[in-house]
Amino acid sequence: MKKIITTVSRLAWIAVLLQPNPAWSQERHQAVEKHVEIFGKGQQAEVEGDGLAELGKPAQAAYERAIRYYQETLAAKAEFLPAYTRLSRVYGVQRKHAQAVALLKLGLSKYPNNLELKQQLGTHLLLSGYTDQGVAVLEDVVKAQPKNTVVHRVLATEYLRAGQPAKAATALS
Repeated sequence: MKKIITTVSRLAWIAVLLQPNPAWSQERHQAVEKHVEIFGKGQQAEVEGDGLAELGKPAQAAYERAIRYYQETLAAKAEFLPAYTRLSRVYGVQRKHAQAVALLKLGLSKYPNNLELKQQLGTHLLLSGYTDQGVAVLEDVVKAQPKNTVVHRVLATEYLRAGQPAKAATALS
């Protein structure tokens, strides 16, 4: 009987030890809140920059704040996919395509099958002058998303620039 009580007692202690520590749970929750909060500030700065740019006003400072917030978001949680896509977009608006390419390659190392990251990578490669690499990436996107009309149009434009009208027509059909 004493052995049974000892076994039950041990099991009770194991159960207690396996209970999540409220302090750990709270820290985890605060970390989640932190990156989401920072990301939200980045979105606000990005929207502000877009609004200023649309009005023809200087938007550089707002976009730089957005970049800083998105970088802070990734520092707080490196796996937060939306930060990669938004930061890449702001880099594009600021014509910082080399930074966007590096960022997207990092994002694709974490999410290798993410087609949005691949599409943005292909676009930034094209805008950086790496036409062959950009076209290859976008062709992979089209294989996975044959109904992606945006990528089809971009590819058709690049094929026309390369003097390949038959390929351009195929891309648009």
